[in-house]
Amino acid sequence: MKPDPREVVKRAQQVLADALAGGAVSADEPTERLAQLEGWLALQARLEAVIAAGVRAVDEAGDTMLAHGVSTRTWLAQTGRMTAGQAAGLIKDAHRLGRFAGVAEALAEARVGPAQAGAITDTLDRLPAGLSPAELVAGEATMIDHAATQRFDPAMLRRLGNHLVEIIAPDVADAHDSAALERAERRAQQARSLTFADDGHGSIRFRGRLPQLDGEALVAVVDAYATRDASVAARDPLAAELSSPEQRRADGLAAMVQHIQGCATAPGAGGDRPRLVVTIAHDELLAQVRHEVDAHGVDAHRVDAHRVDAHRVDAHRVDAHGVDAHGVDDHRIGGTRAESLRTGARISAAALRRLACDCDLLPVVLGGAGQPLDVGREHRLVTGPVRAALTVRDRGCVMPGCDRPPERCEAHHIVPWQAGGPTSLANLVLLCRHHHGLIEPRPQAPPGEQWVVRIGTDGLPELLPPTRVDAARRPLRHPRFRPRALGRRRASESDDP
Repeated sequence: MKPDPREVVKRAQQVLADALAGGAVSADEPTERLAQLEGWLALQARLEAVIAAGVRAVDEAGDTMLAHGVSTRTWLAQTGRMTAGQAAGLIKDAHRLGRFAGVAEALAEARVGPAQAGAITDTLDRLPAGLSPAELVAGEATMIDHAATQRFDPAMLRRLGNHLVEIIAPDVADAHDSAALERAERRAQQARSLTFADDGHGSIRFRGRLPQLDGEALVAVVDAYATRDASVAARDPLAAELSSPEQRRADGLAAMVQHIQGCATAPGAGGDRPRLVVTIAHDELLAQVRHEVDAHGVDAHRVDAHRVDAHRVDAHRVDAHGVDAHGVDDHRIGGTRAESLRTGARISAAALRRLACDCDLLPVVLGGAGQPLDVGREHRLVTGPVRAALTVRDRGCVMPGCDRPPERCEAHHIVPWQAGGPTSLANLVLLCRHHHGLIEPRPQAPPGEQWVVRIGTDGLPELLPPTRVDAARRPLRHPRFRPRALGRRRASESDDP
């Protein structure tokens, strides 16, 4: 006599409850605990086979509609505490497993795991319709054998499945493979996508998929940038820790975008390149400019109590790509609080200072009610002729040891532009994105704790390291400048009487 299924379920639940109460793996020796865990994994496979058989039987009989007036999917979602999509997938997998008795038996005997069974049935489902029953049985046996005895994981089984027709029916393999590749390419082209969204925590999250060739091209380019930038970070004396592969790929993607932005052929938005629109309350304008005067020694005559040149002020509220941001809460760039971008997302003042070194800036002075009082012109941008001269002089990032080329660099104002520093060759150096972030002045940092860039008496850039790198703060210069500096000294000496 068959046991009552309800009693079987009740006993199984009691056994599981007892196991959890006593510790799922409670042996003293590691090998014994691992053996216990292996037993639970085998039980999971058997339970998956039981559930699949039950779902298949209930769905074929229409039990949920007869008993509750709802579909099997709806009942599973409610009872199994899952989404409707997960319930639909469970039903689909259950019926597919029922079409392949060998796989169902292997799962029930725990010779294959649930994920392996899914990979096998998915592969068998995609075999060409013209195969004979004997060939189908051979294909199923081949897949089960590789899963059970050779321990192929689901990914390896799917790769094996791509060549299964060659194994069981080599005479039709070429035609099948060609048709399968064409179908896969059409599906990939149709499924291509790219989405991005602000995560609310200072990052933009990306999600997407590309056809194989496009995706491989993207991976190759990003990896190339990531590898080069990793070599720079590894040599950087200020690097606190080496980044992970995931972080290096993210850095590589950012470097690739930066490079594209610097190309003359890079597309703009609405016929114009993106710019920052800076708005600042008039009442705070004088205080900010005077603060920069005190901090950097700018000529006080530049500050007029009645009319201030708006293009020399620091950013108070920032919006990217030409959208006013005067509705955003006030933040001060000079301190450690954040500024706001087009989307309302906030970035640190340090990041904004680095960004504003080499971009279009349109300052707007606002009155107390937020109305524009004065609009400046774009003065911060390093224009073509200045950029060309800067490229000829610096030939890349000026940080000693860095090999970033000019097109991978940003123009850095030695004396900040908002503090009166001009956009001229004597006040500019090229820095890669990585080193620009390290060298950009931090107003609250104690003296001697930052890198300082300056132009030497010979007109070439040099850097003063922080005291933690060199207590004497002896000037450092990129090796590419040394031959030119030596040549200039010799030329100067030969001109002396």
